[in-house]
Formats: sequence, structure tokens, C-alpha cells
Amino acid sequence: LEAVAGLHPFRFAVDPGSIFSPHASAAGKAILASLPKRRVDEILANYTFEKFTDATITDRTAFDQALAETRERGYGIDDAEALDGVSCISAPIHNASGEAVAAITVTAPPVRMGHVGDKTFDRFAKAVMAAAQRASQKLGFHQ
Repeated sequence: LEAVAGLHPFRFAVDPGSIFSPHASAAGKAILASLPKRRVDEILANYTFEKFTDATITDRTAFDQALAETRERGYGIDDAEALDGVSCISAPIHNASGEAVAAITVTAPPVRMGHVGDKTFDRFAKAVMAAAQRASQKLGFHQ
């Protein structure tokens, strides 16, 4: 619905409404990880895991593991899986019924974002999860 440009001189812009493959996007993982397993199975029944970069997940078993990790963490990660040199962290936004209906994502080059476990990465992840929680609450979701 909206994109907010960063303050750094090098910016990555995605037009609102752009479509990325769920297996190679942080938002796709965040939303799918929030769905019941049977719904995920329906969505992925005839899904093709297209390879975009050397880091792209290309099989269902590895993707199921990524979804499990996403569920456990509370946010999805794209570590240069859709585009080389682009990392994303995304947390799901839930409506009043608890359904994941959108996601909030932060995107940056890995050199600025870091990797899972780094202080900078963890700071981004906490901020994204907090923003998604606030948006979810505004939609009537309460855990």
C-alpha cells in the first residue's frame, strides 16, 4: 500500500503493488508461515520454485524448513533470494480474525542490514515486528 524511502544515499525502491514470488520474499514467507498448514499445502500444490539467485530456495522441503524458522522467529527473511545484493526482513500484519492479510518489510543491502544474530539485523527485526504488531492492533488483532 505504501513505500517509505530510506535516508541513505543508496535506496532500493519497490513500487506498491509489486509482486514477488513467495518462496523468494520475506513478506511471502511471513504471510505463508502464518497460515494453517493445509492452506499452505493448497497454495503450494502445483507451485514452481523458480531460481532467481544462488540463494533462492528451490524445493519444497527447504521451503517448509524456512517457513518453520519464520514461524519460530516471528518474521521472514529474504537473504538475497530474489535479487542479488538485496536483503529483507518482513513481519505479518493480522486482521481482527487473526488472518495474515499483509506484511511490513524493511529492505537494504546485506552490508547495511547484517545477518541473523547481528546486532544491527536484530534491531531491524525488532522494529519490523513492532510495526507489524501496531498495524495488526489497529485492525483489531489482539494476541
